[in-house]
Amino acid sequence: MLGTKDGISIRYMQLEDYPSVKLFMRDNYWSNGEPLSAAAPAPAPADIELQKCNEQLRDEYYLKTIAQGFSILALDEQGQIVGQQLAEAVGPNYLDIYRKCHSLEQNYYVAMRKLLHHTLKESQIFERYAGYKMLYTRASAVRSDMRGQGLGKRLLATTIEIAKQHNFELLASACSSYYSAKLRLSLGMQCIYALAYKDYKDEQGVVPFQPSEPHTHSQVFVLQLKL
Repeated sequence: MLGTKDGISIRYMQLEDYPSVKLFMRDNYWSNGEPLSAAAPAPAPADIELQKCNEQLRDEYYLKTIAQGFSILALDEQGQIVGQQLAEAVGPNYLDIYRKCHSLEQNYYVAMRKLLHHTLKESQIFERYAGYKMLYTRASAVRSDMRGQGLGKRLLATTIEIAKQHNFELLASACSSYYSAKLRLSLGMQCIYALAYKDYKDEQGVVPFQPSEPHTHSQVFVLQLKL
């Protein structure tokens, strides 16, 4: 265990957790938590389950991330997942994963990946921090009835400590949510790039994402751990 407080324990995520993690993400991230999933281009999320898009490829990617050993879970006293934080060590070739989305079956999940690729590329994070040992966080989620109680902050603070223990020199995140961005600022992370959704256009010149307020920007955050 990485710590227990108010009946909530945090531990490292294991490969055998993935079936439960996948269900948790379906209910508390893709359909309830990720602002872009409710603002994606047609077909609308109501028509097709977002998590089913490119499902096999995504499962493989998540399992590879978990296998690195930096992702964590928050569990209640009954052992049920109430929060998660995926994290992976990344290098200068990380954007290759996102470039591949241009050759995939085109759907709103791929459209989201294209936006993330654009955001990370424009941030020039790998050029700015060339040579840094970097831990990248993604797919942060807290169960809907547990939000607003500081659990997300605990998960991120724990990930920062994990990064320090493993001698990472930089912690990085890309945020589509206003609340995720606010959380990162509260723990001392710095925004190095922000893209207004209204200013982002796809290959057809269309603004594909128009999430509701207060979600207005895709942002990239870093925390330097290197002295």
